Amino acid sequence: MRPSSCLDTSLLQIAGGVWVLLARFDYGTAAGFYAYRTTSALVIWFVFY
Repeated sequence: MRPSSCLDTSLLQIAGGVWVLLARFDYGTAAGFYAYRTTSALVIWFVFY
């Protein structure tokens, strides 16, 4: 994990909130599903790279 763990935690919490909102409101649409997957990929990228 990168040294900036506090910043990573904040970003993860923010991205997690967006992820939940996308899952709740837009999961049924194609665009929503794409955004949902993209957000998940961004979260993984931030955490592991």
